[in-house]
Amino acid sequence: MVGTISSTPIGQLHPNCNCSSEPRCNNTFDYEGSSTRYGPNGRCFIFDAEIRVRCWDGTESGLSLPIDMGCDNDELADDLWDRIEAEMEPQVQSLLDGCPDCDPPLVA
Repeated sequence: MVGTISSTPIGQLHPNCNCSSEPRCNNTFDYEGSSTRYGPNGRCFIFDAEIRVRCWDGTESGLSLPIDMGCDNDELADDLWDRIEAEMEPQVQSLLDGCPDCDPPLVA
């Protein structure tokens, strides 16, 4: 059973079992997107984010989120990504909060 991965705790496998089991409750998210330009000379843009959350039990959820970045975009690319991620954070956290609780291990 070494290396076995289960979305639920693994019970005692044999008499006098001293094996250990730990749940893998890693919720993850990722995103991708595209931009829509508007305004004078196309200086303004909206980042259309597609956010996906994968819960530890295999369930997934997601949402589309338009983020208006405005017209003052003289920042470096890294700073723009930081701003986009900061704008997405409350919605991402809300999706992650919707993941089911992870059961504690039955075997210690």
